[in-house]
Amino acid sequence: MDDRLPISVLLLARDEAELLAGLLPTLAFAREIVMVWDPRGDPAVRSLAEAGGARVFERAFDGFGPQRQFALAQCTQPWVLWIDADERLGSVALPALRGVIGSGTGPRGVRVRRSTWFLGRRIRWCGWRGETVLRLFTRAGASFDDAPVHERVRLSGAGVVAAPRGLELEHLSYRTWEECVAKMRTYGAANAEKSWRDGRRAGPLDVRAAVPAPARHPRRRPRPGPVRPRGDPGVPQVRRALGPHPAITGRGARGAQAVKPVCFFGAWDPEYPRNRILREGLRLAGVDVLACRVRERRVLFRYPALVLAFARRGARAGCILVPEFRHKDMPLARWLAGGRRVVFDPLVSRHDTLVGDWGLHARGSFQARWNLAIDRLALARADLVLCDTWAHGALFERLGVPRARLERVLVGAEAMFFAVPPAAPAPPVRIAYVGGFLPLHGTRTMVEALARLEREHGLPEFRCELAGKGIECDAAREQARAAGLARTELTGPVPYAESPGVLARAHIVLGAFGAGEKAGRVIPHKVYQGLAAGRAVVTGDGEGLREVFEHDRHLHAVPRGDAEALAAALSRLIRDAALRERLGACGQARAREVATPERIGRGLHAALENLERAR
Repeated sequence: MDDRLPISVLLLARDEAELLAGLLPTLAFAREIVMVWDPRGDPAVRSLAEAGGARVFERAFDGFGPQRQFALAQCTQPWVLWIDADERLGSVALPALRGVIGSGTGPRGVRVRRSTWFLGRRIRWCGWRGETVLRLFTRAGASFDDAPVHERVRLSGAGVVAAPRGLELEHLSYRTWEECVAKMRTYGAANAEKSWRDGRRAGPLDVRAAVPAPARHPRRRPRPGPVRPRGDPGVPQVRRALGPHPAITGRGARGAQAVKPVCFFGAWDPEYPRNRILREGLRLAGVDVLACRVRERRVLFRYPALVLAFARRGARAGCILVPEFRHKDMPLARWLAGGRRVVFDPLVSRHDTLVGDWGLHARGSFQARWNLAIDRLALARADLVLCDTWAHGALFERLGVPRARLERVLVGAEAMFFAVPPAAPAPPVRIAYVGGFLPLHGTRTMVEALARLEREHGLPEFRCELAGKGIECDAAREQARAAGLARTELTGPVPYAESPGVLARAHIVLGAFGAGEKAGRVIPHKVYQGLAAGRAVVTGDGEGLREVFEHDRHLHAVPRGDAEALAAALSRLIRDAALRERLGACGQARAREVATPERIGRGLHAALENLERAR
C-alpha cells in the first residue's frame, strides 16, 4: 500500500546540484516530484533529479511566473507543495502535512511559516523571521501570475489559512555576500524590465530609487546590540537591514534602459520574418534599433559600404547584431565593434543547409569544406550566438560555440497572424501551405500525401492551396500534374503581407516534412504562423518541435518524409471538425504564451542584459 501523501512537489532548477542533493531525500513523503530544468544549466542537475525519482521537464527560463505555471500544468496530484531548492521542510512538518491533507474538507491553500538563514546563520530580525508564504494549495483552480520575479500563486475562491504548528520551511538563502549581490542585480533588472513594460519610469522625485531599505521598510531596521537575542548574528543582520543599494540592484524603471541601442548590421533582408519579429520585439521591450544595412554584393564593394553605414548610423549602438544568413559579415562586425558586444543570429549553418539540406555540394568537396570554415569563423567571432531551438544550438556547439555563449530565441509569428479571423464553415475543408518550396519543407511528401487523399473513398470534400515559389516548386508542380490532382492548386508566389489571407481561408495548415536532420532541429515560421492564426497545424516531428509544442495538444506531428502518415493525419482532421477546433484553440493559446513579438523581444532583451552584466 502506498502511504505517500497525494502531493505534487513543484520545483524549478538550473545549477543547484549541491542543494538538490540535500533536498530530494526529504521529499520521499510525496507521490510525485515535478521539476522543470532550464537546459542552459548544469546537466548534472537533471541527472540527479531523475535519479531521485523526479519527473523532469526541460524548458528554457523566461521568468519565474511563466516557469512555475508550466510546472503546475505538469502536476497530477490534488495537492501541490511549492518548494525551492534552497528550502527544507522542518523536522516535524510531516505530521502537520498529514493533518491538513487528511482533513477531507480542508482549506484551498495554507500559508507556511518560513525562517531564513543568511551567510550560514539564522536571521531573527529585519523581516526575515516569522514571515508566512503560500506554498501548499489544491491544484484545482490554482495558477501563477506571469511576474518575472516574486511570483504569486492565485487560487479561485476563498479558503487560505495559516499553517498548523510544525509546518515550517527553513530557507537556506545566500551562502556568500557575492551570491547575494549577484542575485539582487538579476532581480533588480527583472523588476526594472517589468516596470518599463508597465509604463512606469523613475524620475528625480522617485524616492524608491534613492532611499535605503530601512527607511522604506521599518521591519528591516537592525536592532541595537543589547536588544538582539543571544546568538543572533550582527553583521548579517545589518547587511540584510541596509538592503541592496540601487547601484547594486538597478532598482527603478531606469534599470530597464541598461541595454543600449542595438545595431542590426550587414546585408540583411528587412522583410524576412525573423528580422521583422526581432526588431519589433526589441522595440516593444523599449530598445532602440539602428539599421546599418546595405544591399547584397561582393565583399570588395559591400564591406566599404557597411563601414560608411556604420559610421553614419551605428555610433550610438551598445551592441552589434548580425542577422540571419549573414555569416560573411561577421568578421567586419567584429572589427568595427571596438568595445561593443557582437551578437550573431545565424538561424542556420551554411554547411548544414547547402550540403546537408539542399545537396548543392558533395560532402567533403572543396565547397563543403569552405562553407564549414565560414560557419566556424563566423560563430567564433560572436560574444553571443542565438539559436531558434536548443536542438539547433547543439549543432552550433559542435561547430565550436560553448554552451555558455548560446541563448535560445524562438522564431515566433507577427501580430498580423494572430489577427486572422476564424475559418469559414466547412465543407469544403481547406488545407493551406505558404512557403518557399525548400527541401526542408518536404513539398514532394505533401503532394504524395494529397494524392493519397484524393484516392480515399468516403472522405468529406476538401481543397488544398500550395502557395509560394522556390527550389522544389517546379518539381512539385510536375508531380501534382502527373498524379492528376484535381483538388490541389499551386497558386504561385504570394506577397508576404497577403499570407495571412491565405491562412484565413484554411482550416488546416501544413508545416515542414523534410526527411533531413535539419528539419528535425528547427520550427519553421509557417508552423508558428499557422498556430498564431488558430488553425490546426500538421507538421513533421522532431526534437526541436518537442521543445516548445506537444503532439496532439498544440498541433499534430507526423514522422518526417512519411507521406502515408501525413495522409492519415490529414484524413483524420478533415473528418473531425471538433479535433480541428481543439488543436487550433490550444495551439493559438500556446503561441500567445511563447511566440508573440513581445515575448520574443522580451527573451532577446533578457539575453542582451545578461551579456552586458557578464562584462
